Amino acid sequence: MLAGAGHGGIEAIFLAGLILLGFINAVVSQSMDFTTLGLSPDQLAEAQGQISAYWSTPWYMSLMGFVERLFALPLHIALSVMVLQVFTHKQVRWLWLAILWHAVVDGVAVFLVYQWQGYDWYAYAMEGVIGVFALISLGILFALRQLEPVEPGPADLPPVDPPAFIPQPIEETPETLDKTRFQ
Repeated sequence: MLAGAGHGGIEAIFLAGLILLGFINAVVSQSMDFTTLGLSPDQLAEAQGQISAYWSTPWYMSLMGFVERLFALPLHIALSVMVLQVFTHKQVRWLWLAILWHAVVDGVAVFLVYQWQGYDWYAYAMEGVIGVFALISLGILFALRQLEPVEPGPADLPPVDPPAFIPQPIEETPETLDKTRFQ
């Protein structure tokens, strides 16, 4: 389970770093004079267009990557737990189910990108679909939680009588007292 959380977590950290780096670049580029960079007129127009497009995008759109990573964490953890079932139950079918689930999620996401890309609501709908996959992955996690091997508890074991304790008399002599002193 930690492998899935680590995988999804490190992706989230890298993505957050890239978003922060992009924001810093946009802030620096906003006050920059691109004519001093020796760009061709086409490159200059493209660079200025990219900066103006970045600043004209609503602020909450930059959070979509964060939301996607948040939704991807349950998926990564569920996939890791499914692969773990291969080792705990000695059934390879769990590996194939994990690969299939990953392929379904990725395949649907890629398909919908091409279907919905031109619409204004495209990003929100994609995050909604990824959110549905996250909920299904949480369901998988809760379903697999019960598949752990059951170990016998104290009620299942036969009672054991403790051995009888019979204290032995101790002789107190000067030699035995000397052996008990801290040296």
